[in-house]
Amino acid sequence: LGESGLGHQGESDQGDEFLHGPLVYRGAARFASLTARLRPARQERMIFRPAVPDDAPALARLGQDSFVAAFAHLYSAEDLDAFLAEVHNPETVGAEIAGDDCTHRLVEVDGALVAFCKLRHPTKFADHSDARDPIELGQLYALPGHTGNGIGAQLMD
Repeated sequence: LGESGLGHQGESDQGDEFLHGPLVYRGAARFASLTARLRPARQERMIFRPAVPDDAPALARLGQDSFVAAFAHLYSAEDLDAFLAEVHNPETVGAEIAGDDCTHRLVEVDGALVAFCKLRHPTKFADHSDARDPIELGQLYALPGHTGNGIGAQLMD
């Protein structure tokens, strides 16, 4: 995938900004045109697959982009930056992929990651469940333009 993590080589996040209330995000071009680039008029070919260690940088970027698109307005800039740095960074995501506690399922459209879910097994909430072997849904994220069309339900199958 390209520098932006969205499969477009040569794009740069330098110099353009996205303003959302008091928050400023670098890479305005990526956010402003996200839906247009990832929702082609033709039928999309979706590939569902498990994550592999080489997916960590692109998956971290997908986590950042989809989280910011959905939830940035709820956080102060400092809190958002801290959360993204802790949870959606390539090292943390790579360790989760390589470890035994999380399973990541990815969705690709035309070679670009557009959605994912993260399952934890065993769940840290097992004491709060009557299930014999509960699984925890840690994250279920999709980029703008890919929500509301059944990808999440397919990831849960």
